[in-house]
Amino acid sequence: MKTRMTIATLVILLIGAQPRAAENSSRAILNSHSFWRVNLWHTAVPVRLKSGAFETPPQTIAAPCGWVTPDFDDSEWVRAPGPFFASKDGAGWIGYSVNDSVSSALIYTRGRFSVSDPDAVKSLTLNITYRGGAVVYLNGSEVGRGDMPEGDIKPETTALPYPDEAFVLPGGGRLISGGFGEPKKYADRIKLRVRSLSKISLDPRLLRRGVNVLAIELHRAPYNEIATKKGRDGKRVLKGGRGVRPYNDRWSTVALLSADLRATGDGLQPNVTRPKGFQVWNADPLLMIYDTDYGDAGVDPLPVRIVGARNGRHSGVLVAGRHQAITRLKASVGDLVAEEGAAKVPASAVEIRYQLLGEVDRSAHTRLPGGSDFRIYTNVRRLDALSPHAPETISVQAKKLSGKRNVVFGAVCPVWLTVHVPKDAAAGTYHGVCTIGAEGV
Repeated sequence: MKTRMTIATLVILLIGAQPRAAENSSRAILNSHSFWRVNLWHTAVPVRLKSGAFETPPQTIAAPCGWVTPDFDDSEWVRAPGPFFASKDGAGWIGYSVNDSVSSALIYTRGRFSVSDPDAVKSLTLNITYRGGAVVYLNGSEVGRGDMPEGDIKPETTALPYPDEAFVLPGGGRLISGGFGEPKKYADRIKLRVRSLSKISLDPRLLRRGVNVLAIELHRAPYNEIATKKGRDGKRVLKGGRGVRPYNDRWSTVALLSADLRATGDGLQPNVTRPKGFQVWNADPLLMIYDTDYGDAGVDPLPVRIVGARNGRHSGVLVAGRHQAITRLKASVGDLVAEEGAAKVPASAVEIRYQLLGEVDRSAHTRLPGGSDFRIYTNVRRLDALSPHAPETISVQAKKLSGKRNVVFGAVCPVWLTVHVPKDAAAGTYHGVCTIGAEGV
């Protein structure tokens, strides 16, 4: 049984008009620390031989079509701030590998921003740094590519190869170690791993009123033959570095390291920090939510989709946030009505719970607004226990930061909607309405 819930009532607090930007001064609209929707795929690492051929052709990747368009439904993708696969000293540790021969091959990222008047936008400029190759789209139209072949790009298409020096020590005996000081010792070789597209001019005529999407498609570069050795079966395997864990030195040849979309003129709402006002956004029940999270500026929440089985309990999550304290947060749900027939799941079968602040999460420094370059990592808190009642007041969780940054902290409270599916429920798709409110909202 599928259950669908949608937001029906949400009053947004109006904020005062912002000063007009100077005609010729650019401002950040999206950056690598904004929240992005991200999907990625893993396949066996392709090995490029000295002849230029592959030992084994890259494996086919079943990635979705039409994902670069603004209306594509990415609600099941991970929502997180970037950068993606950055690493200490730029060494590019492989990090998200499945095993010694399988690692990340393709990354799709989608960043949203809101436009109220496309005609008022004078210019758009994008700078990105990455590993591997990149193809960039604005609202479905390609606007640039770097280190990729010409022509049609398939999900499994590999980026242009790196020089041998990006992989191995002088002489080629082993991989450059990802730690122990070697990234600094061989900084000239490590720098070869970082690629860039600079000052890409995006045509403002590609913008549309409402939600716009900048999509960045990142492809893995192959490993060069010099970075491999023959295994017992005669096939090539990746070399190791030094130390007791040499596989840590196999670096990921695909990553989004930085992104900076800037605009001149008016008519755009930046999406680089928490916007003012009350927000509701979608979240995945399987992912951590933190007290520094916020929704995309000017973007309404999507329907909450819950797939359930008879006599089971299944959950979806919406998150309420505000730049000020939230008082008397309250959610309610009506009956869930089948698309076909007269079947209903009564409102009483939907349990509503509020997620409360938990402990500090020392691994969550990337959730601190502005990214992991801050030196104070330990005060980001995850949302944890569930309660049938929201706190009377959900306070702003401000953080002590070094340096002056354009950061807005706020109050955050996830709302869990758990459907207790009746054992005699008829199969089908059901729709319901969830209303979220608070004092003054």
